[in-house]
Amino acid sequence: VMTYAEYAAADLDTEVTVETFVQATQSWWDNTITAYTQDNEGAYFLYNMACTEEDAAKLVPGTKIKVTGYKSEWSGEVEIVDATFEIEEGEYIAEATDVTALLANEAELAKMMNQFVAFKGMTVEASKDADGNDVAYLYKYNGTGSDGDYLYFKVSVGGNTYTFLVESYLRGTGTDVYEAVKALKVGDKIKLLNNGREKVVTVKGIYNDGGQADNQILCTLKTAQELLNLNNKVSLIEVSALTTPDNDLARKAAQDPKSLSPDEYETWYCTAYVSAICHQIQEVVRDGVAKPMRQVAESEGTILNKTTLLMILITILSSIGSALAISNLITASVIERSQELGLLKALGAYNWQISLLVLAEVMLTGLLGGVLGYFLGIGFAQIIGQTVFGSYIEIARMVILIVALILFLVTLVGSIPAIRYLMALKPTEVLHGK
Repeated sequence: VMTYAEYAAADLDTEVTVETFVQATQSWWDNTITAYTQDNEGAYFLYNMACTEEDAAKLVPGTKIKVTGYKSEWSGEVEIVDATFEIEEGEYIAEATDVTALLANEAELAKMMNQFVAFKGMTVEASKDADGNDVAYLYKYNGTGSDGDYLYFKVSVGGNTYTFLVESYLRGTGTDVYEAVKALKVGDKIKLLNNGREKVVTVKGIYNDGGQADNQILCTLKTAQELLNLNNKVSLIEVSALTTPDNDLARKAAQDPKSLSPDEYETWYCTAYVSAICHQIQEVVRDGVAKPMRQVAESEGTILNKTTLLMILITILSSIGSALAISNLITASVIERSQELGLLKALGAYNWQISLLVLAEVMLTGLLGGVLGYFLGIGFAQIIGQTVFGSYIEIARMVILIVALILFLVTLVGSIPAIRYLMALKPTEVLHGK
């Protein structure tokens, strides 16, 4: 029989024998059972251990068993597989170890794998269900499930938010864990502590902006000053504002606002330039220094510019492909109708008249296709906007004119090869079947 240290040092795929105590089990199925066991040295995960239904009923928490199997690893979890066991005399139920402080240290938390642990002093955070409502937990990760599905819930501690999962095939409906999560509520009171000072506050809502504020607790200035014992003191004020991109006027003002003429100063002061906002903040906070932090905005601008360039390139390539397709279709149509067009020439029709007839047909077909494609495009855009961004996309009227112009040009360019073939058509040859 190995000690836990000997088991930990053993190579994978080698036979191991340990004595341990059952702490919890999964459901018995097909003459196997998966158990979480532990002694005063460490924990063992026994995966699909051979077990009769009668013996499974005996594996209550605290039961001592002698296990023989093979040490294995799956997705980073060390386990004992292909195991058999014997029930022995003895009982031990492990005390739950508080590992809340290890949540931010993944490596240290992994060392507690399969042990009986506890998380304390955490606050339940709201999650959005499928209808956009704030709830304490979700059935499935996106809130589309029902009772009996996996449970997801969020908690925060130490300024960080963590997502916990209860796998229903391990602890399903009716178990203490599953029902405890269903009893969670958003808005429970939390206690803020700092050097002996404490404040009890109530969670009013969840703020998400994708930035650092997602991992912070936001409270009133007075509450923060009292908790930190810094009454009437402020070290930093962060201002988030929608600004106008800088131009020559803004850059000139940023260097020296006094160099502006009265008209320029009025224009700059009344426009949401970053430099103008900083200047106005310093007028109010006279003992402070306002500095712009452009990194995020500039990064977003760079990504947006590259995305715009990519969309322009896709549009150009799509237009070229459309023109080639139109060219092939019209040319094939003209060849198929060559005798009919040759007869028109033989009866005295000019090339420009026949070309105009063909172009009119093509333009009418293109117009109908463009209208249909426009409305289909709007429909798909709204579906994507609602699904991805949670809002409808506003359609600019200018887009209609731009699309109409592109449609006309692509159709016209695609018709050029067919028109050239049409002008070179000789009535005597096509009418004689040549």
